Amino acid sequence: MEALGISKTAASTLLSDTVVTSSGLLVREGYKVIAPVWSATPVWIDETDLMESLDCGRTSFSQTGLRSCELPVSLSRWSSNLPAVPGALTTIVQACSRKRPVFVRYVGLRAGSRARFRRIFPLVLERMGDQWRLVAHDLEVEDFPLRVFVLSRITGAAIDSGKLPRGFLAASPIDFKKSVNVEWDLRLTADQIEALRNELNIDSCGKMMLNSRDEHEFLIRFGGQGVSPDILWPPLRKTQNSQ
Repeated sequence: MEALGISKTAASTLLSDTVVTSSGLLVREGYKVIAPVWSATPVWIDETDLMESLDCGRTSFSQTGLRSCELPVSLSRWSSNLPAVPGALTTIVQACSRKRPVFVRYVGLRAGSRARFRRIFPLVLERMGDQWRLVAHDLEVEDFPLRVFVLSRITGAAIDSGKLPRGFLAASPIDFKKSVNVEWDLRLTADQIEALRNELNIDSCGKMMLNSRDEHEFLIRFGGQGVSPDILWPPLRKTQNSQ
């Protein structure tokens, strides 16, 4: 009743039918309907669906069928994904949906960078790990290369009513997959390798599939690849008086 937003009578009938279907036996304790202790988990309960819901932050009883006292879930986020200025994301989304250029005020982490407006053609919003990014054509550079703009580092956006450059053709928003071969750190145990293979979707031959735009970030995080020397990373450190 609580999870589905239906009446007590309808919920009781649905629960009775469900218990009979899944276990073959209906057990009542007063007004409660319970499954036998030996009954198997229904085949339609999908742990993959549950994990996908949790990963998207859908943790309420109505979304998982589990109360917080049954399955406590903690979501830890230490970053914001919205642009710093209200309305900027709306302007970007409108430009993207209308296939129009837009001005965004952006600052990257290259040494000495200052925020400035850039004329871009937004192509796709992309989530990489916990970070949302905007992939767009840079309309200020010859050949209009694709650039990545971290949404939370955008400090403004403005509608661009100008014409697109002559000869401009937008790329496909769909990133292509590429095969990447990796080798394991020789210090890892067999159990550690097996666990990491599952975590990172690497097959027994050391091969994995990555979106082409993911490869650089993935290798920085897991492959020990360094960043360009003019990029200020990491951007902070813990101070001695932290508690």
